[in-house]
Parts: sequence; C-alpha cells; structure tokens
Amino acid sequence: MRWSIRTTVRYGVALLAGVIAGERGVGAVQSWQQYRALKARDPSASDAYLTFTQVDAAIALVSLCLAGLVWWLLGREGFRE
Repeated sequence: MRWSIRTTVRYGVALLAGVIAGERGVGAVQSWQQYRALKARDPSASDAYLTFTQVDAAIALVSLCLAGLVWWLLGREGFRE
C-alpha cells in the first residue's frame, strides 16, 4: 500500500471521529444514568439529563456517519492517484 496524503486524511478523519464518538458516547451513558437516578426524585432536573443524552448520542452518530462517508469517498477507485 502506497502512503499518500489521501490515506493520511482518511485515517486521520477516522481516528478523530472515533475519539469524538467515544467521548460523546460515554457522556450519553453518564447522562442517561443521571436521568434514571433523578427521574423519580426531581422530574424537572431529569429532563435536562435526558436532553443531554439525546444530544450526545446524536453527535456520536453524526460523527460516525460523516467519518464513514469520508472513508468511503477517499477509498473509492475514482479518487485514487
């Protein structure tokens, strides 16, 4: 395999998206746990944690989808040097 700028960008985007998705995934799990803990005691505070969970999960999903798209586009034969 020949190493090029395209290959470097491809792996860099995949690594960055993995870091972002991992961080946001952990945040979503922690927010979900807080939501479940506060749901019975303080419903108004638990709603905020539910929103945080949804936002973190959405960011994780979007970052993985964009990384997959860039990976696929830069790996296609039509873009090879």
